[in-house]
Amino acid sequence: MSIFNLSETETEIMEFFWDRNDVFTFYEVYQYFIEEKNKEWKKQTLYTYFSRLINKGVLTYKKKGTTYLYYSKIDKKKYIKQCTNKFLDDTFGGSLKNFLCALSGDDCLDPEAINELKEYFIKND
Repeated sequence: MSIFNLSETETEIMEFFWDRNDVFTFYEVYQYFIEEKNKEWKKQTLYTYFSRLINKGVLTYKKKGTTYLYYSKIDKKKYIKQCTNKFLDDTFGGSLKNFLCALSGDDCLDPEAINELKEYFIKND
């Protein structure tokens, strides 16, 4: 399952980084997907995915001696929040009300749902 603008495979790679919250060499990541996930990737395939993820701003690296260490540039929760806000802005002009009305089938919200949202916002204010 893909997360917003990441492909399914890109999401799978980022899940590797998000779940471990650490730095890894290219070879460590490659070995994981070959051995644990039974991928039949050539090294160039993973390099291509890394390049795309770096360009999308979710993966980055640092050089330590002659080794490159890769790590997540943004945590999963923050990434999903950014994607959700972009979706809300692009699709509903940033209006939570318009989003909720669309979600409820344009019938707008019933009183029970309104009360539930009020309780949520009061608790998280």
